Amino acid sequence: MQSKKRSYQKFIAATVSSVVTAGAVAPIVPYAMAKENQPQFSDVAEKDYFHKAVSSLAGRGIIKGYEKGLFKPYQAVTRAEAAKMIAMTLNLNTDKVKDPGFKDISKNSWAYGSIAALANQGIIVGYGSQFKPNDPLTRAQLAKILTLAFKLQASPLKDKRFTDVQPADWYANYVQPLIEKGITNGTTATTFSPGQTVTRGQIASFLYRSELAVKATQVQAVITGITNQEIATDKGTYTLSPDLKAWINPSNLSALKGAVLHFNAKDRVIEKVS
Repeated sequence: MQSKKRSYQKFIAATVSSVVTAGAVAPIVPYAMAKENQPQFSDVAEKDYFHKAVSSLAGRGIIKGYEKGLFKPYQAVTRAEAAKMIAMTLNLNTDKVKDPGFKDISKNSWAYGSIAALANQGIIVGYGSQFKPNDPLTRAQLAKILTLAFKLQASPLKDKRFTDVQPADWYANYVQPLIEKGITNGTTATTFSPGQTVTRGQIASFLYRSELAVKATQVQAVITGITNQEIATDKGTYTLSPDLKAWINPSNLSALKGAVLHFNAKDRVIEKVS
């Protein structure tokens, strides 16, 4: 048992060491700034509001174009296509998934793994036993999916800029965080168009802005101490989630002390380490 413990500690130490060494040699370029391997589409111009989003997502293989170098930014997105893009953006494991029980999506479908992964995490719920993969995705539906996917805080509608979103609407609580985080500007200054179909250009922008919003809330801190419940850093003390305690614990302090940790926290509880 002691041998296994020492081996695990050595693994942690080696992992942290390799990350620190790599960082010292060549700084990592954030996804928003990456330029390499970004496909160029003839129907996506630099002046387009979705240009940066499309370039970033396409450069990471999250979205792809069509023949003849086209992206078709104004083409409607189906629920299956959206599921694929969102699952890839979140970097979800789409292989080891539990069958969500949707009768209208085959396990052999190209989108099955993505749909199942999102359903397993409670990000999508479908329509009872159906997912309706070929139906177009609406902006109201996407608002809810993004709020759940990126763990934004759903809250009662306070910003009344959109005349077509009322506090009693089922999607209002999901539009509010998108407004607060700057993820949506609406289809006009006064309309969100909740029932309108999402286009490929729009979903690229929504995903890209959601990533930036989450990135802006991340904490970068140096580990100074670890207990069974908390982690001490140069930015203060944070409580660990049950999952993180499996590898961030006192037995690994010698390997982790001094390491730089990037994480998202809510109410001083670390929810996700990136």
